[in-house]
Amino acid sequence: MLASEGKAPLAVLRLTAIYGAGDTHNSYGPNRFLRQALSEGRIALFGDGEESRDHLYVADAVALILAVVARGSTGLLNLATGKSSTFRTVADIIAAQSGRPVVIAPSVRQNPATHRHFDITNLLRAFPDARFKSLAEGLAATFADVKAETRG
Repeated sequence: MLASEGKAPLAVLRLTAIYGAGDTHNSYGPNRFLRQALSEGRIALFGDGEESRDHLYVADAVALILAVVARGSTGLLNLATGKSSTFRTVADIIAAQSGRPVVIAPSVRQNPATHRHFDITNLLRAFPDARFKSLAEGLAATFADVKAETRG
């Protein structure tokens, strides 16, 4: 509607779940799992953590947004990695990187599992040099940033 009515160029950016240090939302996923691992030594999963999502490291999201603005891009872009991982995979990586024993605690699933995947074809056409940290690399960077925040 905005594109048809507006007189100015319009870029619509659809972001997947973003994770990184400084998050205040604490939604289910990397940010919450990291906090749970560090504070409780336990990560609570919905079901067995079998649901899959695409998780984008905050610095990669910022770089993409800046590229869109710098280029004056218009249109619709999904800002995502194009790779979905299960919440169990996220929890396993965090537990392995935490530097302490972490229990991963499944629960009885209350709702059917859902999976979300993003098509990033248009993003890669517009920005063929776009690169994303792997989930393990992004989580390691997040751990480093969180540790620096607690020291500083």
